[in-house]
Order: sequence, then structure tokens, then C-alpha cells
Amino acid sequence: MNLCTIATRNYLPLARVLTASWFEHHADGHMDVLVLDAEPGEITGEAFEVMTPEDLTMSSSEFRRMAMIYDAFELSTALKPWVLEVLLDREDAPVTYLDADIEVFAPLDDIDVLAREAGIVLTPHLLVPMTRDNALPSEGSILQAGVYNLGFLALGSAGELIPWWQARLRRDCLGDAGDDAFVDQRWIDFVPGLWDHAILRDVGCNVAYWNVDRRKVSVAGDGYLVDGHPLRFFHFSGFAPETPTELSRYQTRTKLDDEPALFHLCDGYARRLIAAGYRDMRSVPYRYGATATGTTIDTTARRAARISLLAAESRGVEPSVPDPFDVDGGDAFVEYMRSPAPGSRVSRYMVTLWERRPDLQRAFPDLTGDDAKGYEAWVDVEGRHQDGVSAEFL
Repeated sequence: MNLCTIATRNYLPLARVLTASWFEHHADGHMDVLVLDAEPGEITGEAFEVMTPEDLTMSSSEFRRMAMIYDAFELSTALKPWVLEVLLDREDAPVTYLDADIEVFAPLDDIDVLAREAGIVLTPHLLVPMTRDNALPSEGSILQAGVYNLGFLALGSAGELIPWWQARLRRDCLGDAGDDAFVDQRWIDFVPGLWDHAILRDVGCNVAYWNVDRRKVSVAGDGYLVDGHPLRFFHFSGFAPETPTELSRYQTRTKLDDEPALFHLCDGYARRLIAAGYRDMRSVPYRYGATATGTTIDTTARRAARISLLAAESRGVEPSVPDPFDVDGGDAFVEYMRSPAPGSRVSRYMVTLWERRPDLQRAFPDLTGDDAKGYEAWVDVEGRHQDGVSAEFL
């Protein structure tokens, strides 16, 4: 059985724990990890096979453009179909993807069989209706994130899904798009209407903060049960060893103090992460988090670069935005962000910041007129000191 995941260098301890749990139950299995910010030959001595962006079918220039417009989370989700494409072609057999923050507790071989039969296997976030209250996550946040959780996906073959998904994730894998999309997940809501598939409704699969309040975890010998069935894999999304009494920073539904079995599960995971080098690796910088000259690339700069990229591609011309990761492009990228936006009296960076801030749009509604001066004054006095605004681009 073939498993893969995607991680940044500082997330390698999570991939190590996932790998160890995988091989514990699949001794003859295969494990591949795309380390998306590693160079070929940089990561060695691991129990898994290391992939780097050079192993993917996209060009190096296309990868760097995606690394420019996406942050680490967005890029790691955007690259899934390219990783699956390579492995499905290489193995000529089903491939299962699991997020790096998952631990396997039982064999998953039947999922391989299901993927061969159905082609696509998905797990929904919810198997029973969610309680309508003031806790998080809510039905609204689940709808915004998507019906299916893409921390798990099994494919029997590439089929039509892979190129279709790639075409959308090249430029539209955003983590802050509101109701329009949420990284790779919302696109998969189309799958049931487009292709044959199977929905995995096993309560022991993809247990996580968004559904564990409706599934009872209990200790059973050396393992765990979920509603009396074996726990097969648990998704520790939002869990951090630094706060071992908190299930996830994304939820308010479940308190570990009230769930001793769940606390035991999380405590064991935290210990394994630390033993795998979690504390040492957390400080490893993300390779595509800054320009070649050291300027941190914030979300506004990434969105501004994406706007320029999309505009050039729609006209069929070569993009003018400099490559921030090129030794000669770092300073040029900063200057590009400071240059006037087309049709505006303020810079590309400032226009994009304005477009991301409804409060600024209300305060300065017309950037083509006198409001532009007022907006520039606000940025100079207050804006450069606010969270989420990088003075380097102003």
C-alpha cells in the first residue's frame, strides 16, 4: 500500500511520526514525503522516500510562481495533485494521501481495495448532524471549508480528476477567500457530481476536532476505540505540544479535561513529536517565506503578485512581477510592490491591502481621486505600524 504526505522542513517531525505509525501497520507499504522547501539531496537518513519540487511534473519557474503567490499552508495543499500524479504513474497502483499531522492506529488496506474499485475515496467532515450552538467549528465554518476533509484522499488512478484539480490549484488555492473557496478542499465538493467515487463512512477514520464531539474515544488495551470501533487514523489538526491540554486551536467544542481517553491520545502524540525532533525543527525557516535578499513576503504582497500574474496570463504575455527567490530578484520584487498599480495613484501593495480591508474601502472609497492622498497619509502615520502590514513594501 502506498502512502504520501507533504511537509515543510520544520514539519518533518510530524512526517516522521506519521511514517512510523504507517509502517507499524503496513510493514510492506511505501511512504513518500514531498518536502516542499527542500533542495535535492538536502534531506537524508529518513525512513520515508524524500521528494522535492524537482520531482514534480511542473517546471521550476511555475513552482516558484506558486511559491510566490501562496504561503506555506496554501502551497502544501496546492501541490497535492502533482504529488499524486507522480506516484500514481510510478506505482501503477492506488495511492493514499494523509496530512502530516495524522497518526495511523490500524491497518488501512481495505481503503486500497476501495480506491481500486471506486477510483476516488473521500471522507466527509461530518457523519452525523452537528449541534447548532455557539461553539466552534460551526455548520457555517464547515460549509466554508468544504464538505470533505482533504487531510485524507485515496485515488485508484489519476483519471480526469488530477488535471482538472491542477488547473484550479495553480492560481486558486487560497486560504482566505471566504465563501468562494478554501485551499484545495472546496474544489472537491464538485467530485460527487462529476466522477464515480466512494464516501468512507468509518467512524474510526479521520477523527479530528471537527467531529470528535460526536464520536466517543475510549482506551482499549494498547489502542483506542471510537464508538466501539477501532480508531484507524486521528487527525491532530491545530494541536500543538506546547499546549498539550488543548485539542486544537481551531475549536471550542471539546475540552481534553473532560475526555481522559482523548487526553491520553493527544499526550502520546505530543511525546512522539518531541522525540522526533519537534522542538529543534520548529525554528527551521520556511525557504519561501522571504525574498532572496531577506524581506519577509506577507500575504498582501503574495496577493498583489497573484493579481499581476493573473493579469499577464489573461493577456497571454510574460508576467512582469520579478521572481523574489532569484538572487537578482529580491530587491526588484520589493520595488515592484512599491510601484504604482495600473489605473491607481497608489502602489500595487497599497491597492491590494485596500482590497483586503473593508474598513479601508469605507474610509477611502476612491483611490483614483482625492481619497488616494488621504489613504497614503493613513498608511504613513498608522498603517505601517498595524499587524499584517509590512513597512518594507510601503
